[in-house]
Amino acid sequence: MLKNKIRKSDGIIFASPVYAAAVSGDMKILVDRLAGWLHTMPLIGKTAGVFSTADSNNGDAVTSYLNKMVGLMGASIVISQNVFIHFGTLLLKDDELLNSVLKEGAVKFWEGMGGKLEYNLEQEEYFHIQNLRFHKLLEIEQQYPGLSFGEKRIWEEQGYFKYNSLQEVIREKNI
Repeated sequence: MLKNKIRKSDGIIFASPVYAAAVSGDMKILVDRLAGWLHTMPLIGKTAGVFSTADSNNGDAVTSYLNKMVGLMGASIVISQNVFIHFGTLLLKDDELLNSVLKEGAVKFWEGMGGKLEYNLEQEEYFHIQNLRFHKLLEIEQQYPGLSFGEKRIWEEQGYFKYNSLQEVIREKNI
């Protein structure tokens, strides 16, 4: 059900507090449930925002992890922001300042929804590697009738076999 809602959305926000120098348990469960998407990149054409909150440190580690996971799922990340909320800081005590920081992130995400999606070199290389991998699985399936690889079938359903690069997908699908 959640996967279908994500697929139907124009954009998605991945946000997590920092717990024990990592994403929250709930976020880790979500990423693990979406792990198959790391191979099939179904979020190509989707805008994503990544946010973390921390009271002292490791916010960068959390946003870095989420950027990598969401990026390899195919999303174009238009904002990646860590919000430090420390009990001794002005940010936590000043609702107006906190709202300003959150609003800035929301505005960047919203503006990214209507803009040209951008992908990084890591995503392009990953698309290429996955494409080679799925072409090899296609050859194996042809050699052994009756053998079927689910991830390869998803790649095929998304129409990615005909493309040599992520940029070609974006150009042809007008993303």
